[in-house]
Amino acid sequence: MSRSLDAQLSRLVKQAERDGKMRMELVSQAGECILAAGAARSLAPPHRVQLADSQLAFLRWFGTQLDASANLSRAFMIDDRRGGKTWAGLLCLVALTIERPGQTSYVISHPGQRDAEISEFFERFVPSSWFDKSDGTNPEYAFGRSRIINWSTKRLADVPSRGACLMVNDYTMLKERAFDALMDFQGMVIVAGTPPFEAKDRWFEKYKAKFRDGSFRVFRVPPRENQYISQDAREQVDHIIEFLNPGSGAATASFWENL
Repeated sequence: MSRSLDAQLSRLVKQAERDGKMRMELVSQAGECILAAGAARSLAPPHRVQLADSQLAFLRWFGTQLDASANLSRAFMIDDRRGGKTWAGLLCLVALTIERPGQTSYVISHPGQRDAEISEFFERFVPSSWFDKSDGTNPEYAFGRSRIINWSTKRLADVPSRGACLMVNDYTMLKERAFDALMDFQGMVIVAGTPPFEAKDRWFEKYKAKFRDGSFRVFRVPPRENQYISQDAREQVDHIIEFLNPGSGAATASFWENL
């Protein structure tokens, strides 16, 4: 047997072993399994992640999408900060990645702090034996034949037009034309962000019509239902944001009117 063929077979065996161990269950605080993904027949114990109450509705819905034949679902998580939107979306990408081998998903985020948040997610919530990380302009997390690529908002023109899933993290930092282009992605789409309260973000109001007619699903991820954060600290941050952006609290409430 040639060395190249031997090396190829070795990689295939290693990948088969890895695939057989990638099994995840997302559970509520009460122990209910909200979403399961990965090697169902594996004898390996599942990797369990306990969800915040604020994340349950969205993750429960996404679990139904893993069994759906259609690949064009669109869903938005829109609520105040600290509800757990970003990590809920990333948990969905990992679930999809291990459930459907051989596909590529993308998460769009801003350089710096938000990219660090995504890196922290993989360190805290995903077993390191499941993936190999490649750093660079667009960090890549390779789960064998499947990949999750963290694409920078500074390179939106190069984002592929199709794939398994596209997650847009914090849409409020994007311009209208760029966001509209991302919504043409051929595959599932997840959007996470806070309701618009500045004039430059008012363009997002047009998506309310898509929420009303059912073209786009919308979920609240309320920070008051996130038991893993300090509510006192969150309220202090809200007061600071209200001081810096007067009327933001009222604008957030008005966003949900007639929705």
